[in-house]
Amino acid sequence: MRHIVASDGFILSFLYSRDKIQYETMCRILKEENTLSKKTGKKTELKIVNAFWTLYKNTEIEKITVKDITAESGIHRSTFYRHFQDIYAVLEYIEANLLDGLNNIYMGTLKSDSDITNYIRKIYELFRKDSEYLNMLVRNQRDLNFSNKYRMYLKNKLPIIIQSENEHAKIVIDMMMTVIVEMIITWADEDILSFDEIVSILKGWSLEGFYPTLLTQYQVKTLIDPYKLTIS
Repeated sequence: MRHIVASDGFILSFLYSRDKIQYETMCRILKEENTLSKKTGKKTELKIVNAFWTLYKNTEIEKITVKDITAESGIHRSTFYRHFQDIYAVLEYIEANLLDGLNNIYMGTLKSDSDITNYIRKIYELFRKDSEYLNMLVRNQRDLNFSNKYRMYLKNKLPIIIQSENEHAKIVIDMMMTVIVEMIITWADEDILSFDEIVSILKGWSLEGFYPTLLTQYQVKTLIDPYKLTIS
């Protein structure tokens, strides 16, 4: 079968003109082999990524070698290079998947509270799935360049409900979005805030403001009453 697969273009053309049944059989076999090959390749990629991550959690990337990864994953050195160019390519693969995760969240049209809640839930589920990667690479800034890139990417993906043509207002809105991004990044640690809490806080900030939300939801007290602050 291998010699047939190697010249499948010519063989299939020949079979198509002579024997339609054999042609359909060959197409099915080639499709099955291709699917199996992709599944095997994906499994191998995952083994390499998992081995790399196990090492990366406790070792600087400069100190990780291909030999370390092959020993950890149990694969051959040549197999590693069939999937990745070098050690840094494995980290780039992980980071690209994290960005793809955000990109795959469909925002659609947000017209109601339920739309916003559903959108936040998608982010919540994504962060639960990727929490280990996000905590190390983004929140703890293990890779500073990617950490900044992810923050900006997330900021651009968040729906801007409040809009204005005023340039000063745009700056304030941008600052508020930055605060929300930081809160969401912190949210990557699953032990800090629940989904209901995050939704409640976001709605509180949008409708009531920063201080009233802290006061009503968390009974936070301040030494200075923000309502009595004056600008001299």
